Amino acid sequence: GTFAKSGLLDAAAAHLARKAYRDAHGLCMQALQQDPATPRAFYLLGILTADHDNHAKAVDLFARALTLGGPRADVLAQKARSEIALLRREDAVR
Repeated sequence: GTFAKSGLLDAAAAHLARKAYRDAHGLCMQALQQDPATPRAFYLLGILTADHDNHAKAVDLFARALTLGGPRADVLAQKARSEIALLRREDAVR
Protein backbone atom coordinates (compact mmCIF):
# COMPACT_ATOMS: atom_id res chain seq x y z
CA GLY A 1 0.00 0.00 0.00
CA THR A 2 1.24 3.45 -0.92
CA PHE A 3 -0.18 6.94 -1.19
CA ALA A 4 -0.12 6.59 -4.98
CA LYS A 5 -2.07 8.97 -7.18
CA SER A 6 -5.70 8.01 -7.42
CA GLY A 7 -8.41 9.91 -9.26
CA LEU A 8 -11.00 8.69 -6.75
CA LEU A 9 -8.96 9.77 -3.74
CA ASP A 10 -7.85 13.05 -5.31
CA ALA A 11 -11.56 13.82 -5.76
CA ALA A 12 -12.30 12.63 -2.21
CA ALA A 13 -9.59 14.96 -0.84
CA ALA A 14 -11.07 17.87 -2.81
CA HIS A 15 -14.54 17.12 -1.39
CA LEU A 16 -13.08 16.85 2.11
CA ALA A 17 -11.38 20.25 1.73
CA ARG A 18 -14.80 21.73 0.91
CA LYS A 19 -16.42 19.86 3.82
CA ALA A 20 -18.52 17.82 1.35
CA TYR A 21 -18.30 14.88 3.71
CA ARG A 22 -20.87 12.56 2.14
CA ASP A 23 -19.20 12.75 -1.27
CA ALA A 24 -15.73 12.30 0.24
CA HIS A 25 -16.90 9.29 2.25
CA GLY A 26 -18.49 7.65 -0.79
CA LEU A 27 -15.34 8.01 -2.88
CA CYS A 28 -13.13 6.64 -0.09
CA MET A 29 -15.43 3.62 0.25
CA GLN A 30 -15.29 3.08 -3.54
CA ALA A 31 -11.49 3.16 -3.39
CA LEU A 32 -11.49 0.60 -0.56
CA GLN A 33 -13.82 -1.68 -2.52
CA GLN A 34 -11.28 -1.64 -5.36
CA ASP A 35 -8.36 -2.16 -2.97
CA PRO A 36 -9.01 -2.75 0.75
CA ALA A 37 -5.35 -1.97 1.52
CA THR A 38 -5.41 1.67 0.39
CA PRO A 39 -3.73 3.70 3.15
CA ARG A 40 -4.73 7.08 1.70
CA ALA A 41 -8.43 6.14 1.89
CA PHE A 42 -8.05 5.35 5.60
CA TYR A 43 -6.16 8.61 6.09
CA LEU A 44 -8.90 10.67 4.41
CA LEU A 45 -11.61 8.81 6.36
CA GLY A 46 -9.64 9.58 9.52
CA ILE A 47 -9.68 13.30 8.75
CA LEU A 48 -13.41 13.16 7.98
CA THR A 49 -14.05 11.30 11.25
CA ALA A 50 -11.91 13.73 13.26
CA ASP A 51 -13.80 16.65 11.70
CA HIS A 52 -16.93 15.10 13.23
CA ASP A 53 -15.21 14.92 16.67
CA ASN A 54 -15.08 11.11 16.64
CA HIS A 55 -11.42 11.08 17.61
CA ALA A 56 -11.27 7.51 18.93
CA LYS A 57 -12.39 6.17 15.55
CA ALA A 58 -10.10 8.66 13.78
CA VAL A 59 -7.08 7.34 15.72
CA ASP A 60 -7.99 3.81 14.58
CA LEU A 61 -8.27 4.93 10.95
CA PHE A 62 -4.95 6.81 11.07
CA ALA A 63 -3.30 3.76 12.68
CA ARG A 64 -4.64 1.61 9.83
CA ALA A 65 -3.21 4.07 7.28
CA LEU A 66 0.18 3.87 9.01
CA THR A 67 0.10 0.05 9.14
CA LEU A 68 -0.67 -0.15 5.42
CA GLY A 69 1.42 2.75 4.17
CA GLY A 70 4.30 3.04 6.61
CA PRO A 71 5.24 6.09 8.67
CA ARG A 72 4.27 9.41 7.13
CA ALA A 73 4.56 12.78 8.85
CA ASP A 74 1.09 13.95 7.74
CA VAL A 75 -0.63 10.82 9.04
CA LEU A 76 1.33 10.84 12.30
CA ALA A 77 0.47 14.52 12.84
CA GLN A 78 -3.26 13.94 12.30
CA LYS A 79 -3.20 10.89 14.59
CA ALA A 80 -1.46 12.95 17.29
CA ARG A 81 -4.09 15.70 16.94
CA SER A 82 -6.88 13.22 17.55
CA GLU A 83 -5.00 11.63 20.47
CA ILE A 84 -4.59 15.09 22.04
CA ALA A 85 -8.31 15.82 21.52
CA LEU A 86 -9.15 12.54 23.29
CA LEU A 87 -6.87 13.41 26.22
CA ARG A 88 -8.47 16.86 26.52
CA ARG A 89 -11.92 15.26 26.54
CA GLU A 90 -10.86 12.87 29.31
CA ASP A 91 -9.48 15.78 31.33
CA ALA A 92 -12.72 17.74 30.84
CA VAL A 93 -14.76 14.82 32.19
CA ARG A 94 -12.64 14.52 35.34
